[in-house]
Amino acid sequence: MTRCINIVAAAAVLMLLIGACTITPDTYTIATVDDHRITLKDLQDDPGFRQMVDNTITKLLVFNAAAAKGIHISKEQIDEEVEKMKEQFGGEEELNKFLEAQGATMQFVRDYQEFILTFNELLKSEVDISEEEVKAEFEQNPDFYKRDYAREYNLTVDEAENLSFEDLKDFVSDRIKMNKASAMGESTINELKAKADIDYLYLPPDQRAEMKAKQEKEREKMKPAETEVEQPLSVTIEENGSGEEPTPGEEVAEEPDTPAEGAEETPTEGENATSPTEDDTAEADAEAGKPEVEGESSDG
Repeated sequence: MTRCINIVAAAAVLMLLIGACTITPDTYTIATVDDHRITLKDLQDDPGFRQMVDNTITKLLVFNAAAAKGIHISKEQIDEEVEKMKEQFGGEEELNKFLEAQGATMQFVRDYQEFILTFNELLKSEVDISEEEVKAEFEQNPDFYKRDYAREYNLTVDEAENLSFEDLKDFVSDRIKMNKASAMGESTINELKAKADIDYLYLPPDQRAEMKAKQEKEREKMKPAETEVEQPLSVTIEENGSGEEPTPGEEVAEEPDTPAEGAEETPTEGENATSPTEDDTAEADAEAGKPEVEGESSDG
C-alpha cells in the first residue's frame, strides 16, 4: 500500500515538473540584454520572424516532395551555380565582400542554390511535353535557342550555328518546361501546405486554431468536386405501339379514349364490321352538304 502511494506521489511530482518546463512563447528565451530577456513572444508578431518561419516550412515541404519523386541535387550542380554567382560579382573575393556586408556566408549561398535547383526540378516534373511540341518550338526560334545554348555552355557563334535540333532537343525541352513551371510556383507551394499538417506552436491557442481552420478550408478546396448522383426517375413504361420505350424524363402520352381522326374504330361484338350502316352514310352525307335521299325515284 505504501509503495502504491509513493508511485502516485512521484507521478504527481513528475507532472508538475513537466508542466513547469513546458516551453511557451513567453518562457522561451531567444537572447538576453543585461538583465532583460528577449523571448519568442517578443518576436512572434514581427513580420520578419513570421516570414523566416514560413520560409523554413516551405523549404522542408519542397525537399520532402522532391525526395518522394526521387529528385536530388548533386554537389556538382550546386558548385556550378555558385561559380556563376562568382562571375556575376566579378570574382570570389567580391562575392565574399557582398555576403559579409549582408551578414551571410557562402554556406547560406550553397543552401539557397540547392533549394532553388530542387524547387525548379520539382516544378518541371509536373510538366508534360511531347517531342513534337519541342521540335515545333525550336523550328520557330532556332537562332534564339542556338544563342541561348551558346551563352549557357560558352560556345562561339559559329559553333552554335552548326548545332542541330538533336543537339539542342534536351536543352529546348528544359527551357519550355521551365517557362511553363514558372507559373506554377505559388500554386504548388499552396498545395503542399494544404496537404501538410502544420501547427504554428509559437502562436497563441486562438490563432493556432484559426490557422488550422484556414488550412482545413484550403484542403477542402483541393478535393475533387463530387459529381451529384441523380436520383432515378419514376417512369411508367407503357406500350406505345412502336416497340420503343420512352426516354427518361419524357412524358408518356396516355392512350386517348376515342380513336384518332382518320383511324378506323374496332367494331364491337354484334356490329357489322364490313361496311358502315345507312345511318352512318346519311350522317356523313349531311356533313358533306348533300341532301338526304329518302328513297329512289319511281321513274328512275
